[in-house]
Amino acid sequence: MMRRRYIFIVVILLLTFFTTFLFFKMQEKDLITKLDNHNLSENAYVLKTKEQNLDNYNATLVNSKKITDFQIHYQVKNKKNVSYFYAKGSYEQPPMISGTFFSSNDFLSEVPVAVVGRNVSKTLYSPFHQQYYKLNGQYVAVIGIMGDKYNSELDNQIFIAMSDANPSKLKADNTNIVLDSKDVMTKPTLTSKLANTTVSKQVKADLILTNHSWIRRHWQQTIGLLAVIAGVALATYIWIVGVSKQIRNQKFIKQSNKLIIWNNLLIYMGSFLVGGLLGTAIGQSQFSIKTNTMILYEFEGSLFIIASAIFYFVINRKVTKQNK
Repeated sequence: MMRRRYIFIVVILLLTFFTTFLFFKMQEKDLITKLDNHNLSENAYVLKTKEQNLDNYNATLVNSKKITDFQIHYQVKNKKNVSYFYAKGSYEQPPMISGTFFSSNDFLSEVPVAVVGRNVSKTLYSPFHQQYYKLNGQYVAVIGIMGDKYNSELDNQIFIAMSDANPSKLKADNTNIVLDSKDVMTKPTLTSKLANTTVSKQVKADLILTNHSWIRRHWQQTIGLLAVIAGVALATYIWIVGVSKQIRNQKFIKQSNKLIIWNNLLIYMGSFLVGGLLGTAIGQSQFSIKTNTMILYEFEGSLFIIASAIFYFVINRKVTKQNK
């Protein structure tokens, strides 16, 4: 009995450790997907306006009291790696290798400034201690280099601060406008405040197997989680097969059905908890999980509850059957 318990604990430990690794890989994949998308979240909106002067359009956004804590990207269509950038209030900034990202003063500056990806930084003009990016014959001072330990499309991006010193002269027809916010903005709020503007989600709520779906993006991790479920089911089945003889012995010494069922259930649940807690703790000490922690706990908790319920149901049937 003890040997079976130890083996079961080790199996659950390995399975929950592997589960923690899978959720870490999901977090990693989500981060890379976000960096590939100019560091924009899946809640970003695409704005299509009939207002051709985008400097005036930007001023409308800035002066709106109901549209706060946002970042807006004016992506140049014929230069896909160039975006004019403006932000208001609190917003999520990209990871930086060196220097700084834009501050509120940069959007008021009389000197145009830029932040570029690490691949672009290799092409900069660097006299003395200042780096410059040449755009349309103009040298723009670079104040920061973006990048992360993961390779992504952000490494090739150029963000230029939208300011009075840097009139973009962009036209709506030649620009993709994307608005993102930490707090999820509603479509009605945006359409009511932005005249002559069509608002749509950048990432649509597509079906299960389309390009933006969770399962398509994490198909490898999904297979891994199914393997974990199968592993728990197999380990539980082996436990039940092994405990059948023990149940006969317990019946022989006249233990009550209720006591037999609950003793076996408590030993199973205790072993599962010990293995699960150890596996998760060891996994989290090896892999830094920041965004998927609650989902990890919910998955493992659900697995524990469902497996315990199935174990109880099967053991109850076995005990009842032996009474006949």
